[in-house]
Amino acid sequence: ARFVIADSGARVVFASTAEQVAKVAAVRAQLPAVTHVVTFTAERVPGADLTLAELERMGAAAETPERLARYK
Repeated sequence: ARFVIADSGARVVFASTAEQVAKVAAVRAQLPAVTHVVTFTAERVPGADLTLAELERMGAAAETPERLARYK
C-alpha cells in the first residue's frame, strides 16, 4: 500500500473498510504527504481521521452563498 499511495502523490486516502484503514495506518508514518485518511465505515475506526459522513457534513457546513457564487 505504501508504494502505491506514495507514488500517486495522494494527500488524502479513502479507505472502504476498517481493514483497509489498518493497512494505511501501518505505513502512514512513511507517507508524509498524506494529511487525512477517510473511511467509508459508519463509525470512525482506529487509523481514520474522518468518516465520509463527517467529511460530507464539513462540506455542507462550509457551503455558503458567497462560496457557491464563486463557482458558478
